[in-house]
Amino acid sequence: MVAKAKKEGFTEAEVKNMKTSYITRLFYQQETNSAQAAAFAQNEVLHNNWKRAVTLNEDFKNVSLTDVNNAFKKYFGNISWVYRGDPAKVTSALFTAPENKLPVLPNNTKINKPKD
Repeated sequence: MVAKAKKEGFTEAEVKNMKTSYITRLFYQQETNSAQAAAFAQNEVLHNNWKRAVTLNEDFKNVSLTDVNNAFKKYFGNISWVYRGDPAKVTSALFTAPENKLPVLPNNTKINKPKD
């Protein structure tokens, strides 16, 4: 997926979904007065602009498809993948094979369990 995104970029629909998910999560995190105060403080400390906490939604709407694709190509390079779990259930090919040559995933009885 990373190689495909770097080569082809994201689509308008994918970026729209990313923005919606991000803003929704941000608003859920801002449900209390203390969370809102923390957002003001974080923006003041990190960006020297507490008002950024208020304008972030509008600023975020101005991020374009080109902006996202350029940032992804620039900053996503050497990614290290770590698997935490039973090593017998995975193979390194899941993380290193080209997308069109991925191995068959092992049968997961919890996920693939037939419905009664």
